[in-house]
Amino acid sequence: MSQDTTQAHPAYQGLPADLTDQIFARRLRVIRQAAGMTQQQLAELTGMHRSAIAKIEAGGRVVSVGEAVQLAAALGTTVAELAADPADGADRARVEAQVRLRSAEHEAARRHELMEEARLLYMHALEAAEDARQQLAALDGED
Repeated sequence: MSQDTTQAHPAYQGLPADLTDQIFARRLRVIRQAAGMTQQQLAELTGMHRSAIAKIEAGGRVVSVGEAVQLAAALGTTVAELAADPADGADRARVEAQVRLRSAEHEAARRHELMEEARLLYMHALEAAEDARQQLAALDGED
């Protein structure tokens, strides 16, 4: 990890980049867990591998700006909120509400997919029953 200091935000002035990477890793894990999301679910939403998410959360892998944007979007938050140390006065209630919303939306989308799959299976079963009914009627008519 880099030893450069970040000058992007006054709260981070003078902090080594590896410390801000650790904050990001910790916040990613906390926000993901608050969303009730597994590493695998987050990986699927971002197109990343689950092992990459695990390494990032463990502080063993630095994320690119693009990855940070993807992770934030998947969690329904911002990169700034992922990178903010809660001790710096970040609006925790707002972040938690955003995470709960994103989690609920994710769960609703998953349930919708399951419902659509069940509807298709139901329609297929009805068609199979109708085909069987017609075959039986045809066989009964042969007698």
